[in-house]
Amino acid sequence: EKDRKKAEKLAKFKEKQAKQGTAPATTNGDSKHKKEKVKKPAAADAYEPKKIEEGRYDWWEKRDYFKPEFTEDGKIKPEGKFVIPIPPPNVTGSLHMGHALTNALQDTMIRHARMKGKTT
Repeated sequence: EKDRKKAEKLAKFKEKQAKQGTAPATTNGDSKHKKEKVKKPAAADAYEPKKIEEGRYDWWEKRDYFKPEFTEDGKIKPEGKFVIPIPPPNVTGSLHMGHALTNALQDTMIRHARMKGKTT
């Protein structure tokens, strides 16, 4: 039974292939235009930080974006300070979406405090 079904499928496939080889691809005669497709560059399979972030870290460092802003005499601004202590990394070492969410929330809170004039 299996062999018979397999043979029927193969015959049907060969018949279909033969039809496609002899019959025109389209009915309006515009087959050349439809066959030529513009090739787009393939999307990257994975995030490549080296390509994306190259030079950005240096750019941030040159503009002192990582340094806290103090008053002219080197003291904390009168608006106060804002600090988020970061816990040590996971014992397992495996990251998950919770880590990304936590970092995003911390970043938002720090930016908000900085906009209010606090030393961050």
